[in-house]
Amino acid sequence: MARGAFAAIAHGVPPGTAGQRGAAWLLAETALGAVPESAAELARWREGFAAGLARIEARLQDPGFPPRGSLAAIAAAPFFLAYHGEDDRPLLSRLGDLLARAASRLRPELAAAGQRPPAGRRAAIVSSFLRDCTVGHYFASWIPALRAAGFELCLVQLGPRHDAFTERLGAAAGRLRIVAEGPDALADWLAAERFDLILYPELGMDGRVLAVAALRLAPLQLCAWGHPITSGLPTIDAFLSVGAMEPEQGEAHYRERLLRLPGLGTAYPAPPPPEALDRASLGLPARRPLLFYPHAPFKIHPEDDALLAALAAARPSLAVVLFEGERPSFRARLERRLARAFAAAGADPARQLLWLPLMPRRRFLAVARACDLMLDCLRWSGGNTTLDALSVGLPVLTRPGRFMRGRQSAAMLAMIGADGLVAGSREDLLAQAVRLLDEAELRAAWRARLEAGAPALYGRGEAGPALAAALEGMLADASGPA
Repeated sequence: MARGAFAAIAHGVPPGTAGQRGAAWLLAETALGAVPESAAELARWREGFAAGLARIEARLQDPGFPPRGSLAAIAAAPFFLAYHGEDDRPLLSRLGDLLARAASRLRPELAAAGQRPPAGRRAAIVSSFLRDCTVGHYFASWIPALRAAGFELCLVQLGPRHDAFTERLGAAAGRLRIVAEGPDALADWLAAERFDLILYPELGMDGRVLAVAALRLAPLQLCAWGHPITSGLPTIDAFLSVGAMEPEQGEAHYRERLLRLPGLGTAYPAPPPPEALDRASLGLPARRPLLFYPHAPFKIHPEDDALLAALAAARPSLAVVLFEGERPSFRARLERRLARAFAAAGADPARQLLWLPLMPRRRFLAVARACDLMLDCLRWSGGNTTLDALSVGLPVLTRPGRFMRGRQSAAMLAMIGADGLVAGSREDLLAQAVRLLDEAELRAAWRARLEAGAPALYGRGEAGPALAAALEGMLADASGPA
């Protein structure tokens, strides 16, 4: 997220956490870059990832590899793979199989800890992001919903990072466990607790959590769309997603059983009011049209470059507002790529690309409000970013992608009757963007509609009971005949 909700992530392992050195052999084979210089480089990265999986699979033919040891040896996640916008189920299923096999050899005493019928409704929600960030805010509403349905909850935060928001979530759950020692301590504790159900709000962002999830530690194990792509793990039974955001054949994109939740899948809290700042105070040009393009650099696919450049060439006064990202190298690589695309299209990258630093959320919202239009990425749509933009009345123009991760904005717009901002093709997206930038009255009309309709997105209550019912049904099925 442009406002820095996530920590910088290298190969899926948050900097400063245990497991980076221990996972060296896995990282060496499956490492992915973050921001490609071109589509060709992206294709080479994917070929290298597949080749690395093949080498690991060959090593695992030796029953003594890896020898018994720490889960830190496999504490890595292919975080950046999801942003390529491809069907990654085959690759992630291969990775999931080798992680499960390696985990069972590293910790054989835990391999079958959860192979038993559930005895009740004792549930753990496990993550390293149960704090003041996107994941924490997205899934906070699940806690009271599950408690109201009679679940005995424990929030489990894999440290070392946690904050006052973590404590508030833990108080709402009734129990909080912070595990700072690493993935082995987490796995040991979960196995000893004998939970009936473990729910991972996201898998694939923190390699330490992914390594733990590769073990069967509870009869029922699920993950959700905090990282909206299949985990690939054979140990995860179901994937919780948002029905309105899934394509018709969405089941084919997941190794897990797909469970579709209503509404936004959560009762997302309304964003705070933006800071009361004008363009000059925000460092924005006063009289030029501003295109809000707040996506993290690694979310912007090379396919997006030509569209953005064509729009800049069509309207030479346009300034594209971007954010630098967590690492200077991310901006540098993207800026070089965009500069080439802009120059090729006849646009002026030096004048038309406006880079802003990461900033607190209320200032980020003020920048969104000061812009004229937000344009979605083609393969990874805004989620939290779109909810923020809509809350300040900013029109968001999108085109639905092939996968859930490219369809979130379209679903949000449909929920509030703003389907007119959903384009059917790349050409339609460009034409609509030009028209919206040209016609102030049309933009004003959309702002009025969004300001009236967007509040319906926030605090929706239908997903919590649906989640509880789905979990109750799966527990009943796993328990077998009474």
